[in-house]
This record gives sequence, C-alpha cells and structure tokens, in this order.
Amino acid sequence: MASGHNSHQIGLDIDLWLRMSQRRPSVKERETWTAPTFVLQRKKLNAAWSATQTQLVVAAADSPTVARIFVSPAIKRYFCDHFPTAAWQFRLRPWWGHEEHLHVRLTCPVGATRCVNQAPPTDNGCGADLDWWFSKEADDEWSKLISDKAPRVFPDIPVACDDLPNR
Repeated sequence: MASGHNSHQIGLDIDLWLRMSQRRPSVKERETWTAPTFVLQRKKLNAAWSATQTQLVVAAADSPTVARIFVSPAIKRYFCDHFPTAAWQFRLRPWWGHEEHLHVRLTCPVGATRCVNQAPPTDNGCGADLDWWFSKEADDEWSKLISDKAPRVFPDIPVACDDLPNR
C-alpha cells in the first residue's frame, strides 16, 4: 500500500489489503491498484465481505507473532458477533480508516533487545469500547477528522534508525 502510514517506520507494522487476487499483479498494477472498501458508512460490512476476508483476519489474529490488528469498527463488530470467545479476539482493535485493510503490529523479534512489546489489552474489545464507535460522539469525531485540512505531520524517524545502513 502506498498510503503513508507513519507508524510503519519502526518495522513492526504492516498493512494487508483485504482485497484478494487469484494472480500476482503486474508492476504497474501493484503501483496503481487501490483497495475496495468492505464497509458502508463506517458502520456496516458491504456485500463484498466474504469467507476469504474472514479467513485472512482469523489467520493474522491467531498468529502468536501478532500483537495488534487495527480494523474498521464494523469489521471488529463482525468478529465479536461471529467469534465472541476466540482466544485471539483481543488482538483486533477498532480504529479509523481501516475499511479496506488490516494494520498489523507484530511482536518484537527474538533477540531485539531495544524492542518493547505493547502490553496486551485487558479485555477482548467487544463491549462498551466497541459500542462507542457506533455512537453520535464517534460520528462527530469522524466528521472533525475528515474535515481537518491541516497537512499531515509525521514524527521524526527514531534515533535507533541512524544505525541502519543506507539511511
């Protein structure tokens, strides 16, 4: 994805499109494809959502090398409704702008002494915190976010990156 997520600078974050293809894209396609949304008006999965997307999310969430996955609140609600007791449910967290992709945060690699894992959430995320995303307050917050015309500000690259070759 050429979306410019700033958290990817530390090397533990990856984006996975929910779009699936039966073939490998050409170089031109890879650089110009866009991902279709799977969510209607932030709150409901559309008809394009299928077992394929479900299997991708479950495979990622069930991996012990995954710490968190940000998904659309509608996607999180789907998994709360269909997999309420899944051991990996706590890894799925709702966040703005994840209607067409998963934002996956990996756990620290073995031996990465300067890497600190996030503490796991204390619940599965299917309660009141999820309900907020479907509230009038969340709608108002979303309206403010999308109407903000200020340029994006990216954080400085971490000092540890100075040690990397070819920076």
